[in-house]
Amino acid sequence: MEEKDYTLKELSVLFKTSIRTLSRQIADLVKRDKKRVLVPFDIVKVLYTRHYLGKLPTSAEQENEDDDTADVVWEYTNEEFAKLQKTLIEYPILKEQISYLKEQIEYHKKSVLKHQGQIDKILTTIEQRNYIEAKKEIIKQ
Repeated sequence: MEEKDYTLKELSVLFKTSIRTLSRQIADLVKRDKKRVLVPFDIVKVLYTRHYLGKLPTSAEQENEDDDTADVVWEYTNEEFAKLQKTLIEYPILKEQISYLKEQIEYHKKSVLKHQGQIDKILTTIEQRNYIEAKKEIIKQ
């Protein structure tokens, strides 16, 4: 298989199966459990590779997996692995939240500047009113 994006039709020809079967298999890649989404570890590995390395493994890299010199092994305790898996799943959500919060900060900065302008106008108006009242007092005397 060459490294490219495939349509469902191309995949159905490649795997000699129906488009509907492929659609169901793709939908089954992620499991839903009430309020949670469960992602199988092999999908997490693909997401990790795409996200941190910016690409899917090439066929040459997959062939080199059998070669002992090309292997990289990371050992994790179950607790560390669970934490890593949780982080990988939460990362896109956190990234969206950060983007949303940045937009909110910009909105509030603009709002503060507008309020400062309004306060300046109010202060100028009060100063002018005080000046006019002081002139009236002087004229009456």
